[in-house]
Amino acid sequence: MAPPETARLYLIRHAKAGSRDRWDGPDDERPLTPRGERQAEEIGSSIAGREPDGLGHLLTSPAVRCRDTLVPLAKLVGAPLENADWLLEGADAAAALGHLGRVLGTHGSPAGLPPAADPPVAAACTHGDVMWGVLDYLARRGVDLGPRPDAPKGAVWQLDYSGPDVVSAELLLPAGGEQ
Repeated sequence: MAPPETARLYLIRHAKAGSRDRWDGPDDERPLTPRGERQAEEIGSSIAGREPDGLGHLLTSPAVRCRDTLVPLAKLVGAPLENADWLLEGADAAAALGHLGRVLGTHGSPAGLPPAADPPVAAACTHGDVMWGVLDYLARRGVDLGPRPDAPKGAVWQLDYSGPDVVSAELLLPAGGEQ
């Protein structure tokens, strides 16, 4: 399968979750706060509004805070959430970006991954360390991230591909700083 000429990825850092210090359960079960739930709604509305033809894939770290960040978007576009362990906290950022490229079809046929979708547009929710790692990886490859790249909780980066390469990156949310 030839890579699509263009593809788009919305890379999302999960919305505001409860404090690690105050949470007694397993960290991957830590839920969103009420503010995080509002952020998730805004993320869903924003992305759904930008993609009237829908999204091919909604991928998420299995952590509750990531899944819950994508639930409003999944409802709006009528697509299922797909767990991806390679989006978990502590995952290798460059490898995660490679997996996402294969899901989009920009790196050829996916091996053991869902097939590339039409349209080649996906959203993926991950954690801060993975998000920052992806941004660092892109910056080292010359992708313009703007004067002050940021990745607060609830951040949405639109990554546009030309063939296998990310050619542009834009921080869409939050507008004006962390919410």
